[in-house]
Amino acid sequence: MNKHGIPNFDGVCSTDILVLNVNKLSANEFINYFFSLPKFIEYAVSNSKGINLPRVAAQIILQAEINLPPSAEQKEIVRVLDILLDKEQRTKEIAEKTLAEIDLLKRTILARAFRGELGTNNPSEKLEALY
Repeated sequence: MNKHGIPNFDGVCSTDILVLNVNKLSANEFINYFFSLPKFIEYAVSNSKGINLPRVAAQIILQAEINLPPSAEQKEIVRVLDILLDKEQRTKEIAEKTLAEIDLLKRTILARAFRGELGTNNPSEKLEALY
């Protein structure tokens, strides 16, 4: 569940994939974001069939109520969501890089400590460092 997207190419797909052609009143990106809403995912999951590979029938998807704002508002919502989600992704990448750097620093300090390279071999220096 929660596997959807907007392809940027023409092609064919298996019968396991639902292809939805949205009308001109709605933006593809808006509908794609709608499919990401927890409320819609819950709706799809609760109406799915199959244990190992759950599926949702096309009729169920087509029966979902989507309140479509005017086209200009849809485009503005998509624009704002694109900006916010891009910022979220960049922040996540920075956080992951920072955590990796912290982990490397921790391993470096531990390695130096066990090699006796931190200047803590003098017992009196050890006590002074604690206070």
